Amino acid sequence: MAASPTAQRRRLGRMLRSLREAANLNGEEAAAAAERSASWLSRIESGQAVLRLRELRDLLNHYRMDDPDRRAALERMATEGRERDWWTGYTDKLDPLFGRFVGLEAVASEILTFEDHAIPGLLQSPRYMQTLIRLAVPKPQPEVTEATIEFRTRRQGILHDEQRPHFVVILDEAVLHRRMGGQEVMREQFAFLLDAIDRGLVEFRILATTQERMPLHAFTILRFEDDPAVAHLDTLSGGVLEEGHTAIETYETIFAYLRTIAHDPPASRRVIQAMKEAHG
Repeated sequence: MAASPTAQRRRLGRMLRSLREAANLNGEEAAAAAERSASWLSRIESGQAVLRLRELRDLLNHYRMDDPDRRAALERMATEGRERDWWTGYTDKLDPLFGRFVGLEAVASEILTFEDHAIPGLLQSPRYMQTLIRLAVPKPQPEVTEATIEFRTRRQGILHDEQRPHFVVILDEAVLHRRMGGQEVMREQFAFLLDAIDRGLVEFRILATTQERMPLHAFTILRFEDDPAVAHLDTLSGGVLEEGHTAIETYETIFAYLRTIAHDPPASRRVIQAMKEAHG
């Protein structure tokens, strides 16, 4: 995994949890070695907090982990985990949990998205973004709107990296018929989608409105080359990040099923092209 601070904290936390369990220590016993609380250690092991080198060394000594190469690798992870993610400059305007998701998204090998409310953020045109923000409740201040658009545009950069992830989108067809910002904005959005499809940035599949399916919330699965997958769910009260094996397996099963009943990429592209032409 690349040196994303968010990703490095997550990987370091998983390794430390494994070492603690191998040493037959509970959270309180292990945290005492660093003169910290069990809740602090829980945040470290879940990748939600940074770890100082002194604290790391105290834990490793307590776990009797003496291998110099492994210790050096863990110290590098801790050092990289203390760096600032690019999105931290937007933390006052961003759900912290979504920021963590974006930090992991940046190093995912595969992104699997199901969306039934709006065009996925990685594929939104600038004016479509502006429309969604304008419709938000409560209404954001102008400076927040500007920063949000800047953040969303920078986030889209992962699709233009040489090591970009394999990106698969299944979109409910109803989203295409939901006019956001008027005919010109939608025509621009359809052109934006077609460009991404034609450049091979996304495997795009449309789920027909006539297709029977279970009621679902939008969700995204992130897969990594060497780490467990995570899933992000959109809810009215904010995002939810799922990391347990059972939960991820459920979302992967659902996504695989939706993929089989959605239009294939060529048919989906034809739908987008027809929608663009219908909007002038």
